Amino acid sequence: MVLLAEQDRSRWDAQQLAEGAAVLADADRLRTGPPGDYLLQARLTACHSLAASYPVTDWRAVVGLYDQLLVRRPSPVLRLNGAVALGERDGPQVMLAELDVDPLERSHLWHAARAEALHRLGQREAAAAALDRALTLAPGEADRRLLELRRQSR
Repeated sequence: MVLLAEQDRSRWDAQQLAEGAAVLADADRLRTGPPGDYLLQARLTACHSLAASYPVTDWRAVVGLYDQLLVRRPSPVLRLNGAVALGERDGPQVMLAELDVDPLERSHLWHAARAEALHRLGQREAAAAALDRALTLAPGEADRRLLELRRQSR
């Protein structure tokens, strides 16, 4: 498992990315009403996959897409993902505040996201505690390995 921010985008298939972008453009052109969930999700994927690097991702667009999805079908997972995107756009303090609006105490991903925000804020002990909690909740070996590597690198 490799985090999106750490992936080597030069290894991604440029032809498939271009094909996906063309299909998305066609879907946008052909739609007659407001975009549905699948189109919004495809736009999210395009924001990530077409950005030259993680830092230059259009976080404004990503946050806006999560906002639209949350209006259509609110869910804790969408809120979590939206909080992470908000943090990339507006900083770790905003991310942490947004994560704490709707705590997902039983989610390893929620604790891992909190750990990242706390780490960026320089709160090392709190970040380590959040990662430890994420480790206890991780459902599989790949998740645990990734979290353990994060813990060791901090």
